[in-house]
Amino acid sequence: MSIDSTIHRWVIHFAPLLMERFNRHKRAVTGKWHADETYIKVRGRWMDLYRAIDSVGDTVEFWFSEYRDLSAAKRFFTKALARHGRPDRIVIDGSQTNREAIASYDARSRLQDCSRRRSKPIRIRQSQYLNNRIEQDHRRIKRRVRPMLGFKSTHAAAVTRSVIEMVHMMRKRQARYAFNPNPSLAEQFESSLPHEVATTLANSLTRQNFATEPDGAVHPNDEGTPQGGSISVLMSNLFLHYGLDLWFERAVKVRLRGEARLVRYIDDFVICFQYREDAHRVQKALRLRLGKFGLTLEPTKTNLVEFGRFTQRRAGKRGRRRPETIYFLGLTLCCVTESNFKVGMRTENSRLKRSLLSLQELMRRIRHYKFSDQVAEINRVLRGHYAYYGVAGNLRSLIKMYQVVERYWRRML
Repeated sequence: MSIDSTIHRWVIHFAPLLMERFNRHKRAVTGKWHADETYIKVRGRWMDLYRAIDSVGDTVEFWFSEYRDLSAAKRFFTKALARHGRPDRIVIDGSQTNREAIASYDARSRLQDCSRRRSKPIRIRQSQYLNNRIEQDHRRIKRRVRPMLGFKSTHAAAVTRSVIEMVHMMRKRQARYAFNPNPSLAEQFESSLPHEVATTLANSLTRQNFATEPDGAVHPNDEGTPQGGSISVLMSNLFLHYGLDLWFERAVKVRLRGEARLVRYIDDFVICFQYREDAHRVQKALRLRLGKFGLTLEPTKTNLVEFGRFTQRRAGKRGRRRPETIYFLGLTLCCVTESNFKVGMRTENSRLKRSLLSLQELMRRIRHYKFSDQVAEINRVLRGHYAYYGVAGNLRSLIKMYQVVERYWRRML
């Protein structure tokens, strides 16, 4: 069960429900809007994203369209004005299409207004300088889209964009609730998550659990969680959020002599202490804390390692050539004291050998393909390796990976 594909299906299926529920609690916008369009790449072609914010920076509305024409502009402004009402003024750039779309909707709505009080026309201000506010807001959205390297379908792009916009609005704290007028990002998401959505997610995750017998037979299993399944990641985060993260922040840090930091990814974590005695105290307390939840520390992966400016000097006094290292998420963390102290990172040897063996097996399998197809397949794997292990200070391991692959591929040719 692929985690990436599962999350993608969740986004496509549940994003409209989350967005609809979030809009119920969205606070009212001001009467001055800034509207503009930006570009998103889908299937190698640039498409348009219409967006509008108000005078305080809150997102008013957004609309994704394949084409930049009068029809798309009318649909965008019709959706925005129908949901949020008529503003006093809309600031746009020099686009005549947007101006015509606003004027068309304004005239039609005032003709259909049956109230005795006549509506004032919407003032349209065309100014590139005044519209810099929304240009800056575009940057925060593009920062999330740029690492995705484009979308494969228009529908997936539109749905994913709505999720990114919703999270962006949550960061602006645009949701209002009676019990908390200034909610956090987590509170806004939990309140926007319908109960039926949470139930469906839990059922879909726990449904696919299989066990393998020694003879190779596979059958469904009603106990535990599947190895490598998405539910394993979810349960790890749930258990350790309440069992470790909150406990460390609220009960441990306030009782320590010096500073302390916790870095956790799923069920792997590193705790940094300023003083050795604090580390010993927390190590004993941590075993008792995890025991309350039926969890234990892996003995082979639990170790107390000294890091700091004087680690090299102290290691020499203890008869060691170099300080100890730790392994975390496929990287070896070590002390670097060339000029100033810093924590160095390089690819773990076992992970590097595993990646090389996997690439060599791939090159043997595709050695009869066309030359261009071999280049595409090898570069795809190398880009994935560089994306994960491409951290500061790990250039030597990346070069080694490239050189070994290049030499082996030449022999295969």
